[in-house]
Amino acid sequence: MLNFSSSRQTQLVGQFEELRQKLSHPDLSPLLDKRLGFWAAAADRNLPLPIITKTLREIVSAEFREIASTPGVGYKKLQGLMMLLDRAARTNPQMVSEMEANLHLEQEAQKKLSDFDPAHINEVVWGEWRENVRRHRLEHLPLGRLVSSLRIVPRVMWEVPLGEFSGLSLSQLFARRAFGEKRLRAVWEVFRTIHQTLGGVEPDGAVGFTLAVRRVLDIQNWILETWQSRQIPSPESLRERFVRPVFEQLRQDCVSQAVDLAALRAGLNEPPQSVQRLARLSHLTRARIYQLFDDQVSALKVRWPLGRGFVQLLYGFIQYESQRRGEAYDLSQLTIMLEVLFAESGSRRDVLFPNQGASVAPGFEQASDLDRFALADDADLEIDPQAETEIVVAGS
Repeated sequence: MLNFSSSRQTQLVGQFEELRQKLSHPDLSPLLDKRLGFWAAAADRNLPLPIITKTLREIVSAEFREIASTPGVGYKKLQGLMMLLDRAARTNPQMVSEMEANLHLEQEAQKKLSDFDPAHINEVVWGEWRENVRRHRLEHLPLGRLVSSLRIVPRVMWEVPLGEFSGLSLSQLFARRAFGEKRLRAVWEVFRTIHQTLGGVEPDGAVGFTLAVRRVLDIQNWILETWQSRQIPSPESLRERFVRPVFEQLRQDCVSQAVDLAALRAGLNEPPQSVQRLARLSHLTRARIYQLFDDQVSALKVRWPLGRGFVQLLYGFIQYESQRRGEAYDLSQLTIMLEVLFAESGSRRDVLFPNQGASVAPGFEQASDLDRFALADDADLEIDPQAETEIVVAGS
């Protein structure tokens, strides 16, 4: 017997039948052998854990009463089930391989940290690591710049400079308040990475260098090469060399649900979606969606502090060259990414309205053909302002 009212039961039955019908569509058949947990995100609550390991095929083949009678599954858990089934019904089967690859990246980052053996660290080893940081004057470098994934580091530590740890002995590090194993492992991982990268390199006062995640450095170098070549990149090149790598980095560092929303907003695999539509699809408020976007802005600032400047350079170059040559170029996706993922610090991101231009950056004027992507349904939105990694060395 179900332990909630008949009206709630009727509502859930209707939702379940509607979702079951959608998932039975032939186009979604490649998804049926995926387990329900494939669509769960780290931030989700009230997940139906007793049935999370069942495949979609098993779920859509069962009757609602049978599922609702599962021990440990009540009304809230059934709501969680509907949320996951709704995500599955909105999944593009062609994106499954990409989603699996991103999940693999996340698991590899977690495995890399869990395999790190602190038993091999003593005062001598730690002293060598600290000395390398000091010799190369990297005390100002934020911890989050080089960690394998920002998801394994508490947010309060993303921008903590390495100098805060380089002057501490191992015993002093252990004695820090609220400094548990997770934080210790993150600090050790970064110091060890620097030691492995620069251990045999002697500092030279006449030569400087930059430590960066390889993916970020590749994006940055491509933008510079594009600008210097004076060749307008094709839409395919822009997508593969800039747009996709940015989202790959975000998937490594941020909650999957947040990145999915940003990808839908920017039109990564389909036409851009308005924030209002995203709110309806994800059952979140628009203010919450903007908060999730802001989390990704913060992550990109840690990983790529010069990112906004480079994206503005790319935008301005494409706009100037295409106008000079009289060639049409769709800058809508790049505009959305500037305002969603590379917003200026401490300022509300611009919102585009029909027949009204918006400046994406000083000196770069908004192209008039972007107005068709404007979001009038966000006009009433007020945002509360409070509201496995490879490290490379780039000479400079």
